[in-house]
Amino acid sequence: MPSDYEYIGSEIKRIRKSKGLSQKDLAKIANITEESLRRIENNYNNPRFDNLDDILNALGIDFEITLMNEKGSSRETINNKINRIDRNFSNTNYQSLEEDIEELEGLDAHLPNRYKNILNQYILYYKAIYENEVKHEEEKCRDYLVEALKVKDSEINPTSYIPASDIEIRIMTKLSEFYVNTEDIQKSSKILDNLLDNLDFYNPNYINLLYNQARFFYMTSSYQEAVDISYKALELSSATNNYNRIILIYYLLGISKYKLGVIDYIEDIDKALKLCDLMLKRELKSSLIKSVNHITKNNI
Repeated sequence: MPSDYEYIGSEIKRIRKSKGLSQKDLAKIANITEESLRRIENNYNNPRFDNLDDILNALGIDFEITLMNEKGSSRETINNKINRIDRNFSNTNYQSLEEDIEELEGLDAHLPNRYKNILNQYILYYKAIYENEVKHEEEKCRDYLVEALKVKDSEINPTSYIPASDIEIRIMTKLSEFYVNTEDIQKSSKILDNLLDNLDFYNPNYINLLYNQARFFYMTSSYQEAVDISYKALELSSATNNYNRIILIYYLLGISKYKLGVIDYIEDIDKALKLCDLMLKRELKSSLIKSVNHITKNNI
């Protein structure tokens, strides 16, 4: 049986207990020995498909896929926690992140090795975000991101690796942002080009990458390229109803136009600020105003 099923025993045990059944009761109903059930529940061996079917029937469960996603399962608990953290991120809310990380670390989940690796990558990724957004420690942020990427293989090269999961895409996207911020132009360019070449256009992370690419061009004084990429990101936002980064994209479009001497740059800045009001992002609005005033030497 594939290694992804190795956690099923602990989930069977949890559901059995929730139904008030002893091991002896379940073994009798499923027509297997109590010793076999004990070994399955303690993940000493995976159940054969015929035994698994009997056990699931005895528990009133249709089949194994139901077991994986059943309400209250370890996997669902972890996924719900990750979704909640991500919702906070979308609102630039990092206040509970340290506590959230501790909760993820404390989850007693008997999961397959592959999923444990993914969970560890999420934990390290969130630690990187915490270091960056809360403690403003960019170097520590970078270290956590690299560590997260190498959970699966210590030999991975971040500039050429093709990510195999959503969390790895997010890790590498954040790495590209780090290298843009620290002006390590060569590394940022390699990561961005690699991701954009290997990511589907409609991947939710694609807009983040376009934003990072536009910033890369802005920071290398390639302002027309920054404008072109910003328009591409806005077009993709509209086509996919994915408005992640849209405030910052309008801001970047505006300051890039200013650098090119385009008169209507203020219209894009105004869109960014109005979206801040609409989305109740007061701190972001204040930060953008300070940045624009510094760049243009005008008060808006």
